[in-house]
Amino acid sequence: ERPAAFPRRSPPRKIPTGGEGRTIGASRAGVSNEHGIEDRAPAPAARERFEQFASLLLRHGPGHALLRTAWRAWRPWRARWLRARRTARPIGPGANRAGALPTPTPSRESARTRVIVPTRGRSDYVRRCVRSIERTCRPDTTHLVVVDTGARSPAHRRRLEELTRRHSLVRWRRPFHFARLNNWAARGGDEPLLLFLNDDTEALEPGWLERMAQTALRPDVGVVGAVLLYPDRTLQHAGIALGHDPPTYHRWLGVDEARWQQSLPSSEPFDVAAVTGAALMCRREVFEAVGGFCPRFSLFYNDVDLCLRVRLRLGLRCVVDPRVRLVHHESRSRGRYHRPEEESLFVQRWGGRLRWVEPEGGPR
Repeated sequence: ERPAAFPRRSPPRKIPTGGEGRTIGASRAGVSNEHGIEDRAPAPAARERFEQFASLLLRHGPGHALLRTAWRAWRPWRARWLRARRTARPIGPGANRAGALPTPTPSRESARTRVIVPTRGRSDYVRRCVRSIERTCRPDTTHLVVVDTGARSPAHRRRLEELTRRHSLVRWRRPFHFARLNNWAARGGDEPLLLFLNDDTEALEPGWLERMAQTALRPDVGVVGAVLLYPDRTLQHAGIALGHDPPTYHRWLGVDEARWQQSLPSSEPFDVAAVTGAALMCRREVFEAVGGFCPRFSLFYNDVDLCLRVRLRLGLRCVVDPRVRLVHHESRSRGRYHRPEEESLFVQRWGGRLRWVEPEGGPR
């Protein structure tokens, strides 16, 4: 039964982890977790060889001589791993297609989500965002945290306090830095799921947060993104692709929503290279395993960098859930900027490997 209204804020509850000693993205083959899903990950020896190969690839790029030796050591284990994944079958209820991992039905405890919304600009946008969350999300599993990154006037601060009476309002008293302030806000609770959300987004229908949580709790998924629409119902984001000039770009930008929907092969989440930080969800354990957002990217590329580290270091998927759709008034509260130094840093870190990490997924 859906509670009638958001309760007053309460101290965070302790929850059992149920996963002591488990390595992110890998476990013994054939072991069932709390969602009734059979994990099909490489054995410890295979994982060790994979980590050796991935470390060399990340450190030296695809042309290094040692990669041949590492590849020969990993290749037989890779074939065994892929063969096991192709023949995997769900052992519990909720399978979404033949041979695929079942989508877990999250419990109330496992679906508790910390929604982090930084804001400093126009109060009408953050008010629309907060009201849409109150209208469409379950209050017993949603902890909304609004981060005041520098309200421009006392009147604006008072409006924020009035808006967040039933939620949490924290103040970031340093210059705006997307990566650091989100890392700081994420450390303040114990919710199993984290959702990083822009203040200029607006939820459209109930159930979107539960769908994102359902996808994020799948053991093979590391990061989940949403479909973001402009107010005129054309696409702003349905996954980020990797290129060379520019190094990243939004696929299907400006395509009509109805036309894009017709090209979807199914309603299942599909793989992408990365998702935007305007609506990005991941499990807390995944976020902490990669060290959160890299503080070297203060405003741009921190979301793509996070997704690539989750995929290459942990071996987890980055997906977009087409069932989750939000309106995004893109960068209206902060405006549009460009920082060439951050683009140069991103290309320096990932430029030689971009073609190695571009998955094939989603509509054509």
